Amino acid sequence: MIAQIMKRGWQMTPPDGPEPETNTLYYEQLAPEQLGAKDGRGRFREIYKAVNDAKGRSLPDWREIENVFRDMGDEGTAIGAPVNLDPFSGNIWVVAVGGYLSACMRWMAPVFGDALSHLKELGANTTTALVAGRCGTVHNSEIVRDTIDNLPLGENDKVIIVAHSKGVLDTMEMISRFPQTAKHINAFIGVTGAVGGSPLVTELPYVLRKILVNVPLPTCSTGDKLALRDLEPEIRKDFLSRFTMPEHIKSFSIATWPNKGEGRDNMSTGFRFMRTILDRHDLANDGQVLVRDMIIPGSTMLGIIDADHTAVAMPFARNNSLGAKIASGLLRDHNAFPREIMVEAAVRLALEDMS
Repeated sequence: MIAQIMKRGWQMTPPDGPEPETNTLYYEQLAPEQLGAKDGRGRFREIYKAVNDAKGRSLPDWREIENVFRDMGDEGTAIGAPVNLDPFSGNIWVVAVGGYLSACMRWMAPVFGDALSHLKELGANTTTALVAGRCGTVHNSEIVRDTIDNLPLGENDKVIIVAHSKGVLDTMEMISRFPQTAKHINAFIGVTGAVGGSPLVTELPYVLRKILVNVPLPTCSTGDKLALRDLEPEIRKDFLSRFTMPEHIKSFSIATWPNKGEGRDNMSTGFRFMRTILDRHDLANDGQVLVRDMIIPGSTMLGIIDADHTAVAMPFARNNSLGAKIASGLLRDHNAFPREIMVEAAVRLALEDMS
C-alpha cells in the first residue's frame, strides 16, 4: 500500500486552468482515499462543532466552524452520534511533540502550550517531549521514548501523542525503533506533519541552509545538524517504505492549507516567500509542507484546516512581550487560531475511536 501511496502522492501536480479553490478535480486529488488515509472528516467536524458551540466563545481566537475547515466538497457523512463533553478521566495522558526549531522558540510559543493547559483544566494529564530543535529523528526519537517511559502510567491509562510538523517524524521514528515503548501509545495525532518531507529543504538557498544548520542560536544548539537532512523528501520516502504503524495505535492526520483570495491571505507574512517555492510543486500547501505530504499512511484524515503551518500549534500572537513581538513579528499576523478547540476535539475523537 505504501508503494502505491508514494507513487500517487509524489506525482500529483495542480491542474491547468482555474485556481484549485474552485477546481473540483483538484480537490478530489486531496481526498483521504487518494492520500492513503481513511475518511474521518465528517465526524471530526461534528465533534469540533459540539466543542466549539459549548466552549469556543469563552476561549481566545474563537472562529465560526465555517472559518476553520477548508470546504473540500464531499467530506463524508456525519454519524449524528452524541458527543461526550464530560471532563476527562484522570487516566488520559496527552503528550505533545514539537517540530523543527520548536525548542528554539519554546520561550515565546510552546508547542500546543495553550491547548495542553486547556486539556489539563478538563482533567487530562499533559506533558511535552522536549525534542531538540535542530537534531535528526534518531536523536529526537530517544527523547520521545524517554518521555513516555517516564510517565507514571497506571494499568488502564491511555497515552495520546499530539505531534506537530517534524515532531510527527520523530514520533514515527520512535515507534519504529522502540516497539516496547510504542506498546504504551494508544493514539497518535499528527498535525500538519512533514510526513513526506518538504521540497523546501532541497530548494533553500545554499547560504540560508548553511546558516540554519551551522549557526548557533541563543536558545538552541546546532545539535547533530541532521534535522534538515531528515526532512528531505527522498529520506522520508525511504523511511516510509520501511515503516508500518502498529495495529494497536490509532493514527490521525490534520492538514493545513490557508485560504488565499478575494483580497485576503490567511498565511502569516513570514511564510509567503516559502509558499512561492512550494507553489511550483503544489498550490495546496501551508508555507512549509505540501498537504499531500502531511498525511500519515493508513491514518484517519480529520480535515484540512484554514491556517498556516504554525498557527495550529504555536501561539506566537498570544505572547505580547516586547521580545516575543520582535522575534516572531513575521509569524504572528495570521497566527490567531483556536488550538484549544481543535486539540480537544481531536483527543475526543481519538478516545471515541479507542472505545
